[in-house]
Amino acid sequence: MSEKKKEAPPPPQKFPHRIVEYDGFKLYAGACNHCPKDVTPWIYQFCHKKENNWFSLVQIDYALDIFNCYGFDYYVPNLLLAKEMICDRHCRLWSYITDEDVKAIHDQAKILYGLLHAKWICTIKGLSQMKRKIIKKERYGQCPRVCCKQNALMPVGISPVPNRHGVKLYCSRCSDIYNPPSHKKYDGAFFGPAFPATFLITYPDRDYRYSFKKFPYQIFGFRLSPKGGMSPEMRALPHSTNNHRDDLINDETAKK
Repeated sequence: MSEKKKEAPPPPQKFPHRIVEYDGFKLYAGACNHCPKDVTPWIYQFCHKKENNWFSLVQIDYALDIFNCYGFDYYVPNLLLAKEMICDRHCRLWSYITDEDVKAIHDQAKILYGLLHAKWICTIKGLSQMKRKIIKKERYGQCPRVCCKQNALMPVGISPVPNRHGVKLYCSRCSDIYNPPSHKKYDGAFFGPAFPATFLITYPDRDYRYSFKKFPYQIFGFRLSPKGGMSPEMRALPHSTNNHRDDLINDETAKK
């Protein structure tokens, strides 16, 4: 008996080049080496959104370098397609991607951009962009401590792993961190824990940690120890300072 030949699977459906509107973005779906003229690049669309004004503009050449994406495939399954969406350089595979797949890749592209952003802001160009946001525009607000004298805050992440902690705000004077406004719900991994130290090493004139003075813990001018009592140098022995006590002791001895 002659074996039946297996039928070849049907070729994948090819879609025309189109624009998919999703999440306030206009996503170009199709093979291209550069973003078409009638479509704004993905990075500009992301950074020019009002809710994303804390992010800096990552250069396309930096995002294209696969070395900068090392290890991100654990958090972004479709790493290559997400990177192509960010850089607006699509391979031929994009002609066979459905609209639902484009939306899923866009969601992963936002995570990838955030992870790239945490690395980018620790480079020379990224630090320069963040300095403008921190100092000139005071984009991240001021420290609520009175003794910090309205020092500008900077973003920081507690963990480099996504979906663990939200972004916090670091003060370079009191070295403390604070919660951001309630409407700023960024992932802390998109800014990373290394940014404040890198920023202060690069710009040491913004490091006020050694000039920070706490409000004095004192009563009527006498400083108290952290445990609540008077500090040792402020304590005085009764026999050396309290002459009235010595007089009382002498009077009681004389009566006896």
